[in-house]
Amino acid sequence: MSGRIGTPSPCLACTRVPDPRNCENKQCKRWQKWFLGRWALIHAYPRAAMDKEDLRAAGVTVGGKTYSHPDEVRAYLAGDPCKKCLCPKDLCAAPCRVKRAWQKAKEELS
Repeated sequence: MSGRIGTPSPCLACTRVPDPRNCENKQCKRWQKWFLGRWALIHAYPRAAMDKEDLRAAGVTVGGKTYSHPDEVRAYLAGDPCKKCLCPKDLCAAPCRVKRAWQKAKEELS
């Protein structure tokens, strides 16, 4: 009864009530377990997407090295990626890959 993606609600096969589709018993332990599992997956999705994001440098590649326009670099370094991030703050105990890459770039230019 976990909330894995694709796992249907336990209410759909419930035999405890005559019409499970209209049941509003939110105290049902099977439903609560399923719902909380789904909630955790949905809640963690933005962070998982950030950790998978492609971090290739933008710009022009010359001789195997990528060069970005100075204005693009300044704009990138001026904006903390956390400010436009969709991740819930409670999932950011440790910085994601995007934040770590941004911090590394700032340190390299300091």
